Amino acid sequence: MEHENGRRMALVTGASGGIGSACALRLGQDHALFLTDIDEGGLRIAASRMKQAGIAIAGTAVADLSGDGEALRIVALARGCGPLASVLHAAGLSPAMGSASEVLRANWLATEALLEALETSLEPGLTAIIIASMAGHLCLPDNDIDAILRAPCSSKAIDSLAAELDRLGSGDAAKASALAYNHSKRANLLTVMRRAAPWGMQGARIASISPGLVDTRMGRLELEAQPQAAQILAMTPLGLVDPKDIAATAAFLASGDARMLTGCDIRVDGGATGVLLSGPAG
Repeated sequence: MEHENGRRMALVTGASGGIGSACALRLGQDHALFLTDIDEGGLRIAASRMKQAGIAIAGTAVADLSGDGEALRIVALARGCGPLASVLHAAGLSPAMGSASEVLRANWLATEALLEALETSLEPGLTAIIIASMAGHLCLPDNDIDAILRAPCSSKAIDSLAAELDRLGSGDAAKASALAYNHSKRANLLTVMRRAAPWGMQGARIASISPGLVDTRMGRLELEAQPQAAQILAMTPLGLVDPKDIAATAAFLASGDARMLTGCDIRVDGGATGVLLSGPAG
C-alpha cells in the first residue's frame, strides 16, 4: 500500500480547511498525499505549503464530492497514485455556511458518496477517518429522521429531510441549518458504526473523530454567528480545540497502534460533550 516513493498513500478531503490541512500535515509525515477540496485557490495554496514542508504530494484535484460521480472520480485518481492506506474526510459545511439542504449535501450525501466509492474495491489495511462533530452526540434522536439517515442517501432523501427540518425549525432558515448540521453529523456516527462489520470482513477499518469548538476559520465563524456556541465554549473545561489535536488523533487512528479500533468515534472536544450531557460539576 505504498506510493512510488515508498510512503503509504493517503487521500485527504477538505484539505484547504483548518482541520483538513492540519490532518494532512500530520499524515504527511509518513504518507504521500492526494489532496482534494472544493476551493481551487485554497487547495493550490495548501498543496504548495505542504510541498515546502517536505511532504510528498502525489496529486491534487478540485471536487464537490456531493456531485454526481465526483467521489468515484476522486477515489480513482487517488488510487491511480497507489493503493490507499488512509482516508481522512474533512470536507463539510457548518450551519452558518449554507442552507439546510446545502449542509445535508455537504455533510451527509458527500460522506456517503465517498464511502461508497471506496467500497468499490476496499484495500486490506485501509483506514477511513470521518470528521464528525460533537453535535452528532448532542442531537436528540428522532425515529423518523433516523430512518431517513439509515436509508440510502439521495437527492430525493435530502429534499425530504430538508423539508422536515424546515418544519421543525418553524420556517426559520438558521434553525433549519443548525438542525441539518446536527443530524448530518449524527448520520456520520451511524454510518461508521453500520459499516464496521462489512469493512472488517475485508480487513479495513472505519472510525470518526468528533471535534468540539475548534480554532479554525469555520469555528470562529460559528462563534460569531451562534450565541449558543460562545456559551458552550465558556462551559468547555479545556477550552477551544487546536486543529493539531484533531490531527494527532487522526494520526493515531491511521496507525497500527489503533488496529483494533473500528466502528467507533473519538470525541476531541475539550470535555464539552460530557459537561453538556451531564451538567457542570458542583
